[in-house]
Amino acid sequence: MKSAKRLVMIVFMAVMFFTAQGQGSQKQNRPYKISNYGRQFTVKSTKSIQHIMVWTTDGHRIVEQKDINSKDAKVEIPVYRKAYFIMIYMADGKSYSEKIGVNTN
Repeated sequence: MKSAKRLVMIVFMAVMFFTAQGQGSQKQNRPYKISNYGRQFTVKSTKSIQHIMVWTTDGHRIVEQKDINSKDAKVEIPVYRKAYFIMIYMADGKSYSEKIGVNTN
């Protein structure tokens, strides 16, 4: 059962990633910017952020922040990976997802 759930999540995130890749020019029009220092990510937006979720590339959900209701949010990642998937839900009902890498500088 767990492996089936993990497979579904991996397929979901792959679809979201490839959909985002196909909309390359739309990426510049996103209402937010993500920056990081190690495993601490900061999301700053022009719109109110409602909800943030982060998954590892192998499909494990590691962070979920609900009811943020702010234009900025800090996300501390509890596990180390070279890349993560992030999904950001805005208060206006739109959601955005992308693959992000860890900046070790």
